[in-house]
Amino acid sequence: FPATLERHADTILASGAEMISLGGDHYISYPLLKAHAKKHGPLSLVHFDAHRDVEPDDGGRIDHGTMFNYAVRDGLIDPKRSVQIGIRTVFSGERTYGFRIMYADEVHGRSAAEVAEIVTKTVAGNKAYLTFDIDCLDPSAAPGTGTPIPGGLTYHQAAAIIRKLTDINFVGMDLVEVSPPYDHGEITSLAAASLIMEFLCLRAAQRGAALVTWETDVHTLGFDAAPGAPWILVPPPAREALDLLRARGTPLAHAGIGRVTLGVKTGCNAAYLLDTCDDGGPTIAVRSGAHTGRVDRAVL
Repeated sequence: FPATLERHADTILASGAEMISLGGDHYISYPLLKAHAKKHGPLSLVHFDAHRDVEPDDGGRIDHGTMFNYAVRDGLIDPKRSVQIGIRTVFSGERTYGFRIMYADEVHGRSAAEVAEIVTKTVAGNKAYLTFDIDCLDPSAAPGTGTPIPGGLTYHQAAAIIRKLTDINFVGMDLVEVSPPYDHGEITSLAAASLIMEFLCLRAAQRGAALVTWETDVHTLGFDAAPGAPWILVPPPAREALDLLRARGTPLAHAGIGRVTLGVKTGCNAAYLLDTCDDGGPTIAVRSGAHTGRVDRAVL
């Protein structure tokens, strides 16, 4: 499987696309890093995890505890320009390899901005790959994983750090170790999906997308972006919101026509949209309060 995954990733990257990969066992990062390093050279690793995953092994055992040991030895990543965040375990024989290790205690003692600044300075302009093991989060936020370790990050901490990594040139991401059979109320899967959304919003912002703040009442929306920007909003009730935007003359691809797709998850506290406007505008990600119609964050 690792060789098959590497070849498949080669094909995707050769097309010019970027990859967000989901797991599953964290060892998938190894063949994915192989494919990315072929295209971009040695990468900085921005690694969120409870474990460092650099266990020594000379017998070819590639699993969720050894893969970054191999990635360093193969020259896929530059450890001196890489950061491991949220660590709270140590294994016999592990080497630091020069990684900047931010143990969970240090992360808890710093603000998200301070953590992001350390990550950015360590990466120092190199191309970077983000890997997020869901067990970086505390088991209270992500119980659905194979090796939960108490004392981890909250969802808010992790998301706030990712949002502030705006000066890092990411070329790919994976999110791994989600195990739905161990989950409770699907909160681990929700956390994982939301972290992926945060990364997509980060990449959209890095490509020049505008951060938009909307007023609480969906019928009194405040616009704050460059004239002519493609707009779309999907808080419940979605139809009324779209009709209001059209009435105001907002450039908007008609729902269900072209490449626009509405995605609203009601009965919870979030709604999501990921798509592109007919005029070739940027990818859009919207997060809204599904009960009130309030949009907390929108990236266009």
